[in-house]
Amino acid sequence: MKQHKTIRIILQVSVVLFFVFSMLAPFGSVLAQGASIGSDITGKLETVNREVGLANPEGGPLSTVASIIKNALLFVGTIFMIFILYGGFMWMTAGGNSDQVSKAGSYIKNSIIGLVIIFASYAIVFTVFDILLKVSKK
Repeated sequence: MKQHKTIRIILQVSVVLFFVFSMLAPFGSVLAQGASIGSDITGKLETVNREVGLANPEGGPLSTVASIIKNALLFVGTIFMIFILYGGFMWMTAGGNSDQVSKAGSYIKNSIIGLVIIFASYAIVFTVFDILLKVSKK
């Protein structure tokens, strides 16, 4: 009976993930052809560099900081996505072992929390650079 419940939960999670990824698939292809994740931040920083009067806005320190932040958030977000996939694989191969299912659930839960933190940090960085842009225009 316990194994039947686990299989039911796995099927439900699989169906939900299928629909979520199928809804996000068109957006991924659009983003791949358009701007990158940190292009807004980089663009705002280049504007700040020009307003402040740095000689080379392309290679200025603010552009370097934006590039480092963008790449770090992308790298950490990718790691959390790999952990979610690993947790899902552990859950699918648990075979009714409740310890392994709970361990997989904790991997998935902690990875989702990590992704939320990454999105929040991106929002904070974007807001800070937006404030820098407004201050430099005054």
